[in-house]
Amino acid sequence: MDKIINAFSNLTSSNMVIFLEHLQRLLTISKGVCRALSTLEVVSQIHIYMNHSGVSVRLALLKIISSMLDASINASMLLTQLKIDSVLVKIAKEESAILVREMARNICQQMQIPL
Repeated sequence: MDKIINAFSNLTSSNMVIFLEHLQRLLTISKGVCRALSTLEVVSQIHIYMNHSGVSVRLALLKIISSMLDASINASMLLTQLKIDSVLVKIAKEESAILVREMARNICQQMQIPL
């Protein structure tokens, strides 16, 4: 897990989309890996990467968040601990890319986060 977290924390713009797509596939396949990566360190990096100008990056990050919540035993507690809810609400309200905004809204609805 440390190597994945380290790679995730040191992404560059040139390899970000490809890495995130592969990470998303891994998280979809293995709920155990997904739970293991649902840490404050990873989510803090997601917060930083959410400011990336690439729509595909923000969309991939939302898919990763969604996978983390789906794999979580207690998703609402995970939201609270990792403070993802405020990021999701901001994206759901302010995102200019429709697909990204709608995905954030869907996650908020699924997790019963008021907009």
